[in-house]
Amino acid sequence: MPEIHQPEELEAHLPAIESLTQKGLQDSALRLVLAFSPWGEKLEKAYLKKTEFPPHILLGSYLGSPLVRFYPDSKTLWVRPVAKGKDMLRIQVNKFPPPGTQKKWGKQAVRVHTIQLDDSVPADQKVLELINKSR
Repeated sequence: MPEIHQPEELEAHLPAIESLTQKGLQDSALRLVLAFSPWGEKLEKAYLKKTEFPPHILLGSYLGSPLVRFYPDSKTLWVRPVAKGKDMLRIQVNKFPPPGTQKKWGKQAVRVHTIQLDDSVPADQKVLELINKSR
């Protein structure tokens, strides 16, 4: 997803985003269309309200509340983690939407599990090294 900070920027980028999503949703070889957003909750919600071709799953980030919600009209699983990387989400897809479609998710099709990253989860040295290098 492109970097967007204002609703007007979303309007300008929406046709290109929808074109890519539509291609993915209509591709009979693809089972799932995922979108990753750095926009924050407010712009993610605006995107999901406006788009005619929502992805199957939208993984949100940046400003906003943590949530797990089917939106709009159960076509997209919208997931936002707790801020500052204190949780990890595991999405378990039990039943994929039919390939090449934009069908609604069924009630038992997907489960989201939250794993808290507290002191009971040991640190991984390789991951810590990567994080420290990026600073």
